[in-house]
Amino acid sequence: MAVTGTEIETAYRKLKSYVYYDKTDLRLRERLAKFECSDKFETNLQVVQEVADSANPASNPQFKRWLRNIGCRVVPKKLQPSQTEKRSVNNDDGKFITNVTSAPSIDVESVNYFFDGPIQLHLIAVLWLMREGRHLDSRLLSECCGSRLSPKLHEENDDSLQLFTKYHEQYSRWRDTGIHKAKQLLAEEKRSVAILGLDLREYFYRIDLDFEDVREALRSTDDSGNDKGSLLNCIEAISKAYRAFITPLLAQTHPDLAKFDGGLPIGLCSSLVLAN
Repeated sequence: MAVTGTEIETAYRKLKSYVYYDKTDLRLRERLAKFECSDKFETNLQVVQEVADSANPASNPQFKRWLRNIGCRVVPKKLQPSQTEKRSVNNDDGKFITNVTSAPSIDVESVNYFFDGPIQLHLIAVLWLMREGRHLDSRLLSECCGSRLSPKLHEENDDSLQLFTKYHEQYSRWRDTGIHKAKQLLAEEKRSVAILGLDLREYFYRIDLDFEDVREALRSTDDSGNDKGSLLNCIEAISKAYRAFITPLLAQTHPDLAKFDGGLPIGLCSSLVLAN
């Protein structure tokens, strides 16, 4: 089914709304503002449509040019404590928190890498969610609460601004459901209960995703179209190009991951559905 101009406009509006509510990526906001204020805004959207509608988008020369502009942002994740903080751990002096630092330098203990690429690639990712990713999301159980697509995307001819459900609402449901079940076991069944919280360490860096498995899952959907999976090739190409870019950096900050060629880009919306 052909990619229409209306679809591209909807994808852009969804991306813009997503970026508006996501407070963590100011760089992406800047890119989006420059993209929209450009004199070539309409032309750029049309080019995205032409690439997405081509026979093999991942092999399109324009798409490959976008891939060459992929970069990353390095964001501190954990800072090493200062000498003052180390001393305060061993006494009762308490802590004084200020935005004025007296240290000549700050040592970073660990970092995160965020995807930084052309808005056109972000639009391809949103379009993939609209066309293909929603079929993967619909297969997930309701117990999977994080990073779920908006139900609007499962409606035909959806032109809403919504892309993902509100995370805080999903988190509250996950937390409250767990607590309710624990109370039920305690009060009604008189059973002991332990609530255990777990986190998967550096999950996005360590995902060993087989894109062929994803293609098979897409082909097995009842309402799949003949072109199902064509945009997934773009998502795979983006992921590989990004991983190749950050690999030399990972060798310094995550040496155990330097030879691992998997993972998904943090900061690219398609990664959230694939991670689930």
